[in-house]
Amino acid sequence: MRSFKYREADVIITLLGKKTGKISAVVKGARKPKSSMRGTVQLFNYGYYLLYRGKSLYTAVQCETLEPFVKLRENLLKFAYASYISEILTLVLPEEEVNNAAFDLLLTSLKIISEENEVLGARYFDINLMKISGFFPRLLSCVACAKNILNDRGSIVFVASKGGVLCSWCSRDEKEGIPVSRGTLVLTNRLSSMEPDLLKKLKIAPQFFEEMAEITRGFWRFILDRELKTLDFVDNVQDMNKKEG
Repeated sequence: MRSFKYREADVIITLLGKKTGKISAVVKGARKPKSSMRGTVQLFNYGYYLLYRGKSLYTAVQCETLEPFVKLRENLLKFAYASYISEILTLVLPEEEVNNAAFDLLLTSLKIISEENEVLGARYFDINLMKISGFFPRLLSCVACAKNILNDRGSIVFVASKGGVLCSWCSRDEKEGIPVSRGTLVLTNRLSSMEPDLLKKLKIAPQFFEEMAEITRGFWRFILDRELKTLDFVDNVQDMNKKEG
């Protein structure tokens, strides 16, 4: 999920393993031209790693790559979104705590970003990681009065600090809310329980993607109490692509 230079020729990588959870491991000599481990320190590499545990770090001595996710490094927008979900997972998951649901979600989301729609892959990841982590917001009923928002014909807003949506009556004096459509809320809720194979059949309007991004960005900002560094990267690449047509 992360990779950075260490000492003269080593690399430290952050891995998410099914048996280990999130860990850091040093790959000795990985930056040497003839090192057999050069490819294994690439971001988003999926494979079997042989690890030895040291005093403060694991040492990765061997890797069998199962899926290198080459497309994520060939397409800048896909790379940006893959970096985004990796940053969130790095911040949310504690060290060495096994979380098979998060592991499976990361792998599934990287496949969607790589092979299909990168925006859909990122939103699917956002929504389902919130659910796995116990952060999932209340979307279909008002957090203040429990009114079903599908029966509310007024304006609905999402308020991250309150953990969900406010109906038109309860949001009268709300200044921090993000206006959202009922369609976006229904779709967001649906994505939290949808099988990945069914995502290919979805036809999602740009408006819904934009509103889902507002919801998830605001909610992560509140949960993590920080701005995500990769968001600027994502935004800059998207702006560049729009200018290029």
